Amino acid sequence: MTEVHLIFTGIVGLVPVGDRLTVVVQDARNSGHGTHIPHVVIQEEALERFSNLPDLGTHHVQDTDHDLRGFLLDHYDIAVTPSPAPPFEKNLPYVLDLKTGCPGTAPNCGAFKRILLDGAVPSSVAARMPLPNGRVETTFVDPDQQWHFEGLGGVPVHLAEEVCHKFQIDTSILTLSFAKNAGPPGELQVRVPPGESTIEVRIGNLPYDLVFEPPLDPTPTNDHHVKLYYKLSVNEPGDPRPLIYSAAPTPLPHPPQDTHTHRLTPRGPQLVRGPNCPPALWV
Repeated sequence: MTEVHLIFTGIVGLVPVGDRLTVVVQDARNSGHGTHIPHVVIQEEALERFSNLPDLGTHHVQDTDHDLRGFLLDHYDIAVTPSPAPPFEKNLPYVLDLKTGCPGTAPNCGAFKRILLDGAVPSSVAARMPLPNGRVETTFVDPDQQWHFEGLGGVPVHLAEEVCHKFQIDTSILTLSFAKNAGPPGELQVRVPPGESTIEVRIGNLPYDLVFEPPLDPTPTNDHHVKLYYKLSVNEPGDPRPLIYSAAPTPLPHPPQDTHTHRLTPRGPQLVRGPNCPPALWV
């Protein structure tokens, strides 16, 4: 058996569908709140083969021994094979709840526009992926940072910067299939890299300079990127509020990365940590 980690980071929404979750990656390449690149990234040495995917190339990450290979998510429905065995479990403390960002003038703005899950992939969505069986959980929380929505009150909370879906397959190669509305489908096959025991795949939505490199600037005092989520809302607020940073008066004593670590997001030089950009939970 091979353990697989599908890692989600950046402006990536988790939409409840029955007792499961569907991941929705927005197409924010031409947004008014900062260009974000929807992508899938793996270790170069884990690449088995790929076809019909826009190739972002191989990038060496400074101050690490990692070479990463990236591909653009260009309006795909994504599926995983082989399909892992039941059950489906979730443990999502610290995930941004979009309901908490809804002002009184748009009380239902945390509800996802469900029509975007039906039929052809809409232009506003870079990728959709119903999560297969396995366990989905938060896996990186900055223990020293807390966040709240500007002007809406509430107690500042710790927020996860990544979520992982962990499962096992009975082969050493994971296949991701990418179906498009038009054109040939794409495929990405990923194997266990030499000297390792797991397969890691990162699906993200980050500013371009953070897709392959650690951030150069410190965390800002607010995060306007979170406004992107509300473009997919049933009741889009006219003036979505940014997230406001505050130093945690008491650091989180046991952040989840103490027990669940990733090679693609090491605790030394961080490969994807940006100015927050948290995955979020829709209604």
